[in-house]
Amino acid sequence: MKIGGFPNEASFVFYLIRYVILNKKDVLFILEDDADVGKIYEILLSLLQIFNADMEIIKFDSDRDNIRKGIEKIYSSQKLKFIVASVKSVNTGFPDKKNLSCLSLKVSSSIKRYEIIEKLVSAGFIKVSFVENSGQFATRGSVVDIFDFGMDYPYRLYFDSERIESIRKFDIETQNTFDFEMEVNISALNRKEKTLLNMNFERFSTVEDLNIDAVVLKRDFDFRNIDYFENIKFLDFGILKSDIEKFSRSGFDIYIFSLNERESSKIYGLFEENNILSKKIKFLCGYIDRGFFSKDEKTVIISSNEIFLREYDFNSIKRKRKVLYRLSELEAGDLVVYEDYGIGIFRGIKDLQHRDEWGNIYISECIEIEYAKGEKLFISLDDFKKIHKYVGASREKVKISSLGSAKWKNIRERIKKEIVLVAKDIIKLEAKRKALRIKPMIKTEMEDDFETDFIYDETPDQSKAISDVLTELESGSISNRVIVGDVGFGKTEVAMRAAFRAVSNGWQCCVLCPTTILAQQHYRNFKKRFEKYNINVDVLSRLTPYSKEKEIVSDISKGVVDIIIGTHKLLSKDIKFKNLGLVVVDEEHKFGVKQKEEIKKKQNLAHLLYLSATPIPRTLYQSLSSIRSMSVIETPPIGRLPVETKVGVYNENMIISAVNNEI
Repeated sequence: MKIGGFPNEASFVFYLIRYVILNKKDVLFILEDDADVGKIYEILLSLLQIFNADMEIIKFDSDRDNIRKGIEKIYSSQKLKFIVASVKSVNTGFPDKKNLSCLSLKVSSSIKRYEIIEKLVSAGFIKVSFVENSGQFATRGSVVDIFDFGMDYPYRLYFDSERIESIRKFDIETQNTFDFEMEVNISALNRKEKTLLNMNFERFSTVEDLNIDAVVLKRDFDFRNIDYFENIKFLDFGILKSDIEKFSRSGFDIYIFSLNERESSKIYGLFEENNILSKKIKFLCGYIDRGFFSKDEKTVIISSNEIFLREYDFNSIKRKRKVLYRLSELEAGDLVVYEDYGIGIFRGIKDLQHRDEWGNIYISECIEIEYAKGEKLFISLDDFKKIHKYVGASREKVKISSLGSAKWKNIRERIKKEIVLVAKDIIKLEAKRKALRIKPMIKTEMEDDFETDFIYDETPDQSKAISDVLTELESGSISNRVIVGDVGFGKTEVAMRAAFRAVSNGWQCCVLCPTTILAQQHYRNFKKRFEKYNINVDVLSRLTPYSKEKEIVSDISKGVVDIIIGTHKLLSKDIKFKNLGLVVVDEEHKFGVKQKEEIKKKQNLAHLLYLSATPIPRTLYQSLSSIRSMSVIETPPIGRLPVETKVGVYNENMIISAVNNEI
């Protein structure tokens, strides 16, 4: 059987959730590949908020972790089930309920380690030096690590001869153990006794010619069609308001889905400003890329993508944080830094025996680090977080620390004192700047024309950032604000508005860039944007000829140059401003702490505006502690395409093609 007329993925999911609730039957939804499974799974979790139903949502793809979690829910849960699976995974075999475990391990029980290894290997586990992913195990002396499928953390088993002394979970990043376990059961996914297709589920699919007995849901119209319809394109808030008011008068329930709470609050504010609030409207968070409406169910679903006229990539929903390095990446002979004793040479993992106060003998895993004169230090694996890979000067220039010397301790103490002094200077300088009062930079007649020259629609975040900056310039207090936003989100326009306000009030503006290329790029953009207002914009970098450089430096001191854009050259002692009112620092994370503090010392009365796509922790902390103000631009401009980063083998044809495409 086929059902046609579905406008998008969200409508498929909405229809099937209602089917499960109304018919009290478990559903298996079969999709073409794992990428579709991931997307539909997120949509399913989002739309389930609309329904008051207790339902088990199961993701079943090629990932063995998801398979393990899925089959446990299938066997144990008494709830109605909605299973999302790919064509490949519905044919994947898995064990029967009574054969889910290949190995049961209990504290105080005895088992030979070779038996554990044999059972793990036969169950499809891979032996490695250090476990990092599920399906791996490692043996080292009296320790066995097992990372079972479907688990968030691996297990570490400590043995006393053949007796299991303890079982703990541990973090693969820090090697720290936690949560004692009395018994664990290791899965046996290699047993192929069942598939989803030989279980009792109502089957639906979006794939035709599947050779599986399933109801096919189609976008195209067929003999039987659903009454779901695609939303019209909301080109402006007037159209959106008109559509919502029409649905509201007809008694429709209206659900607005945003990517997060912040975005939901913004949309609510926009609705309030445009008087399009109604008791029928509910604001929810979830991953819906396109909405629809149903006349029979009297339901309207609208995505924030439709409101902001943008596309959203589901593949970027969840990204794991990047770790600096793991224990498995260290090789014997690598230089490491142990926080307590300094730079040494990593020699590997060793087993050490030790006795407790009652005379019991224990074997512990330790990291061996060699110091000067062959001195050796053995550090518990639990202290791995205090060991860092050395990333400084070349190996030949490195001096290995000595355990018997106080030099490393003295270096740490000296650095701590220097940090405290710098921090005190920063706080004193900020306190002094905040206490000063300067002439407010007020709005001038030409500012409206300058705003109109901006050919794009400002995003809500961009508008707020501009308002925050200009309000501070008008206050009479010296501002210190950072604008955070991704590449292409409109930070430069915020800086241009501030620069125009400063120059039109008789002040000079300095735009500081970390690279010559960026300085030239800003120069072209500023020059084009400001030329009709007789504002003199110039650039100073290593590409500037010496004769021209002398002329520009002179013009800066005379006030002839209104906006100067440049690199670190602008920090040199021979640069003297006549009346500097605003300093813009682009990519502020690429400038050192002392460089940025020198800017404030030299230009004590100038407003500071920092731009950054990746603010450093120090900047974020200063914002949280009110030393700096912060504006965040999270909303991308209409029509902005996501940045695509591709890594591949060197290929000149690909490079030529990419360059030609840009020019």
